[in-house]
Amino acid sequence: MATVFVIEDDELIRECMLDMLSEQGFTTVGAANGRDALDQIRAGLRPDLILLDLMMPVMNGWDFRIEQVKEPDQQTVPVVIVTGSGEERRALEQLSAAGTLRKPFTPSQLEEVVRRHIRS
Repeated sequence: MATVFVIEDDELIRECMLDMLSEQGFTTVGAANGRDALDQIRAGLRPDLILLDLMMPVMNGWDFRIEQVKEPDQQTVPVVIVTGSGEERRALEQLSAAGTLRKPFTPSQLEEVVRRHIRS
């Protein structure tokens, strides 16, 4: 099954997302900030989809995405921006994201966006 990488600083939201996706049969990995996420990628993590929060401490989603696309095997991994900040349109354009998921979201919305953007 596909691996979904959830990068979200809010532990409760992150754990809920990981649990919901695991129940749907996806392999899940989480990170609390962009720095932790980059470290996991550089250590060999190869996700099929990244769900990326924009507003995080240590390294935000904007800075993570800039660094993530510098990794040759990461350039084609679809990234879905997960945000409640109202910056979806700007993030889609500037970060070349595959899509967005607006907080708060339902479990069915989460599953639908993941299934839509997961690589074949």
